Amino acid sequence: KEAVEERSRLRSEDYLRKRNTMDFGLQWDPKLAQPNDVSLRTLGVSGFPNQHCCLVFNPRTRAVGLAPTRFKQAEVNLYYLAMSLKILKETQRECQFSLDPKGTISDEKQVKAFYPSSLANTVFGEVLFQADYTLKQLSFGEGARPVKDMMSIFELMEQSGSTEPLQSRQWFVISNSGVRRTADGVVCPFVDMGVSARRIEQGPDGKYRDAPMTKNTDASVQYAQSFTRNFGAIADAIPEIGELREVGRAMVLARYLLEQGASLDARTASKFAAVVVGDKARYPM
Repeated sequence: KEAVEERSRLRSEDYLRKRNTMDFGLQWDPKLAQPNDVSLRTLGVSGFPNQHCCLVFNPRTRAVGLAPTRFKQAEVNLYYLAMSLKILKETQRECQFSLDPKGTISDEKQVKAFYPSSLANTVFGEVLFQADYTLKQLSFGEGARPVKDMMSIFELMEQSGSTEPLQSRQWFVISNSGVRRTADGVVCPFVDMGVSARRIEQGPDGKYRDAPMTKNTDASVQYAQSFTRNFGAIADAIPEIGELREVGRAMVLARYLLEQGASLDARTASKFAAVVVGDKARYPM
């Protein structure tokens, strides 16, 4: 009887998960990716084999140009770069995303919080959301493991013998970044990305807040450290995490170009409109 009830419970959970995925768009759609061939057509540029291109920057004239490349570390996503330049010029800071409780700690709903708010309903914003949601799924042990033997938060808790209730938040971070410039002027952005975690607790008003202290032995911290160690392999295996990495590289390159006083043509930038997607503002976690 217990086995039958367990199978019934698992079927119900699987059905609800699939229903939520469909109803609330909780899955990255590969069709939303913005490959460089689309951006090159937007610019009216041809002659780039396989649409792999990089940026060439002349610090003396401050001119920026495109060139074909066969090196992955030099390639840049032009759409993400255009959007990053727009965000930095308008807000003077990098973009940000979080899933925030709608109300109190007992509220089942969460809301998407973008900075700047104009990222809502755009492909750029969708990358941030889908990567964040996938991080939550993986930490709960849902879906296929991108890295063999990488344990979920629940497995880490079980391994440590912890029975203490765990409430925490996790978010993506860039721990190191920069731009390397080759002898012939190619600018190559790099980012070291990972995950950070902190415990949260219920405040007097019933809302979430960061706990005063989070121990390194906390399961959420251990999972964040594991994710960080394996970030490259995870980004290679999971499309939305890979897209997030490209967004990070584009943002770093955009910051570099602006700080170097690069000459950026406003008419060219205006050709890149924010691609809009459908949106579901709230959904159950």
